[in-house]
Amino acid sequence: MPLSQTPPHVRVDLVPEVSTVLPGNSFAVLLRQDIDEGWHTYWLNPGDSGAPPTITWQTPPGVSVGDFSWPYPERIAYGPLMNFGYHDRALLPFEIRVPKDFVEPFLLIQGTGRVLVCADICIPEQVKVDLRIPVGNGYINPDVSELFEKARSLIPAALDHAAERMINGASLVLDLSLPISSSERIQSIEYF
Repeated sequence: MPLSQTPPHVRVDLVPEVSTVLPGNSFAVLLRQDIDEGWHTYWLNPGDSGAPPTITWQTPPGVSVGDFSWPYPERIAYGPLMNFGYHDRALLPFEIRVPKDFVEPFLLIQGTGRVLVCADICIPEQVKVDLRIPVGNGYINPDVSELFEKARSLIPAALDHAAERMINGASLVLDLSLPISSSERIQSIEYF
């Protein structure tokens, strides 16, 4: 009798920004997580519990895979714990660099790893992803432009303004001067 297997609560795949790879250049890829309703995955700093996704890459010689850029997370309260992660869909951009002397007709990247997905329970789901792209001129694929634009818009931008922090009694005071005018009201600030 065959064993029934529960389908995963998160589906993971790779979406390249280009339709062909140009040797000597880098290109962007998304690690896309489609997460079942009521479940969540985790941010780089998962908070009080949890773990971020981990992927180990297998690449041809000379090809390098960069780190994920992390979109800003949601706060996920669980009893007295505060976690940080994503519901519905998470898009983690990263770069792949192909050496100038790459001569294969296709670029094949494979990854294996784990994504911790949680609701009332947590399940470490094993993932396997691969990407096979022909070598060519490195043109951007217009069919995924909106998806990449959305993913990039969710990456926090670094401020090049100094912040001061000080202890005032039992409080930690963070003083950050923002380059905005009085007409640009900030509705809320979250500190992670």
